[in-house]
Amino acid sequence: MKSGFRKIVLLLFLCVAFTSCSHQQNGAAAIINQKASLAGNLPFNPFRWCVITIGVDGQASTMFTLYGNDVATQHARTGPQGPYPVGSQLALVTWFQQEDDHWFGARTPAAIKSIEFIRVEPGSDEGPSYAYRIFDGSPSKENMIKPTHDWQKRIDTMLSHRAAVMP
Repeated sequence: MKSGFRKIVLLLFLCVAFTSCSHQQNGAAAIINQKASLAGNLPFNPFRWCVITIGVDGQASTMFTLYGNDVATQHARTGPQGPYPVGSQLALVTWFQQEDDHWFGARTPAAIKSIEFIRVEPGSDEGPSYAYRIFDGSPSKENMIKPTHDWQKRIDTMLSHRAAVMP
């Protein structure tokens, strides 16, 4: 009788263990924010670069992260006095915000609004040249509109961000 009871207890324990494990995996998958992921045909994956700084625009309900390749990150973190050096590449990823389902009052990234890329190239004696590209939406598609005055403002804004101070 004791052997049968032990088998039932062991079987019950295994059922509970497997049920709780699968519940935890499903719960973890539900926490991952798929809306904020990159999608589309981008020239680079900025998530593989280093974070230079982050910010929030409360009026527009957006948040952004400025990423840089190794050259740009080194320049940004060493107290830059001049322009980014040739070979620097920057990406500004901007997300719409959404209420966090897990933390009252918090806001998290929602769908991607835009991804902007700047590549610093050799220029004239006056300084480097900047190649700018912008991708809108999710999945992201390149905005093929001819460059405008607003694009120069965007380039200036991106280049003006300084590295966040990290302990």
